[in-house]
Amino acid sequence: MRNPNGNWSVESVAMVTAELKVRGFSDKAPKGASCSPMDRAKVTIRKDRKVDGAAPRLYCKNETYTDSGEVLLNTARVKLFPSEETAGDWGEFFPRYAAILDNVFDSDLYKTTFLAWFKRFYESAEAGELALGQSMALVGPVQCFKSFIIEKLLTPAMGGSADLSDMASGETSFNSEIYHAPIAVIDDSKGTSSEAMRSRYSAVIKKLAATGKHKFHEKYGQAKMVEWKGRVVLGLNNDPRSIKLLPDFDQSNEDKMIALHLHQWLDHPEPSVYSKIVDEELSHFLAWLKAWVIPAEVADPMSRYGIKSVISEKVREAAFQSSPESGLLELIQAWWAKLPSSESRKPWVGTALELREVLTTSLETSSRDALRGLEGNKLGYKLKDLCARPDTGLSLIPKTSKKKDCNKYKIFITDVESSAKPSSVHVNVG
Repeated sequence: MRNPNGNWSVESVAMVTAELKVRGFSDKAPKGASCSPMDRAKVTIRKDRKVDGAAPRLYCKNETYTDSGEVLLNTARVKLFPSEETAGDWGEFFPRYAAILDNVFDSDLYKTTFLAWFKRFYESAEAGELALGQSMALVGPVQCFKSFIIEKLLTPAMGGSADLSDMASGETSFNSEIYHAPIAVIDDSKGTSSEAMRSRYSAVIKKLAATGKHKFHEKYGQAKMVEWKGRVVLGLNNDPRSIKLLPDFDQSNEDKMIALHLHQWLDHPEPSVYSKIVDEELSHFLAWLKAWVIPAEVADPMSRYGIKSVISEKVREAAFQSSPESGLLELIQAWWAKLPSSESRKPWVGTALELREVLTTSLETSSRDALRGLEGNKLGYKLKDLCARPDTGLSLIPKTSKKKDCNKYKIFITDVESSAKPSSVHVNVG
């Protein structure tokens, strides 16, 4: 039933009966009749207004919609913030928004990429048919306005947001609040030091950006596959704990992410200056955004996301430094530094298992402990990731035989002095 604010809500049968009575339908059958007016009303409801379930389809203008042969009641509640009918120049009627965006992104390319991503999101919502878009990571120190951009720009413009942290960490299987919201936000206060947890975060973020179909599960309700084409937005500090919430930038993830680095705006106005910014400027900003033409340098019309994926090198390096691969590289460098000069002048070639045996026998006990958890294929996966990075001194040797031989790796590190002392490192593999 519709509640007073126009949204649909689940009601008990008793409440439906009471509603019909209030509307004048008696539950007593007239003399000689086999059913009451209320019975007829309920049969009419079942016949003409029956649905197979209820789930949100964001910004869809229809009361019901068909999905996989089922008729679903559209329970979406969010509404876009309306834009002005006419647009001014950049910052003409929204000087505070413009000043923030002009002063916090590391480069004009990052600002343009963010605006293009936002424009595609807003305009497709306004058309009633959301288009897929990448997950957006805003990374930087304190006072870089990343939280402000999420809370005072994106959330009010799109009509709401929800915290994705619990769902991404697997703490709950009920996820209805995520699919009722157009923006799923990850809170960097819930950083994770576990590699297993990081993999789970990566999988959830990747899936939300990669496909429009997801399992919608409301408490006390039946789980259903529904369409959700909202956006995942991460606002992260650039400290080692927060940065662990970034998904891995591997080949399967990179095209689904935009990761932009922001810097501090030290002489920004007092917070009180922005207290009424949404009411006074947002509609003008949105009018400008709609009139603005996305530059060719950031557009990608051949991609399903429409916008080029950009990963800041600062973000990429920070993510690597907090990853298990970084610890493994330190371990390999410590081993290489102990090699006699006659051995370090030529490449080492071998399998992941052979490398593990070499590291185990040559390094100190404290360093060998770091290899725990890298049994089986795990070490090979980490080595492949290191081979894909430039300047590590590691490379994957392509197989030349059709036999199912193990992968071999070549290690030749030229910038580690053989006289260097081995360091005690820790590889966090969960």
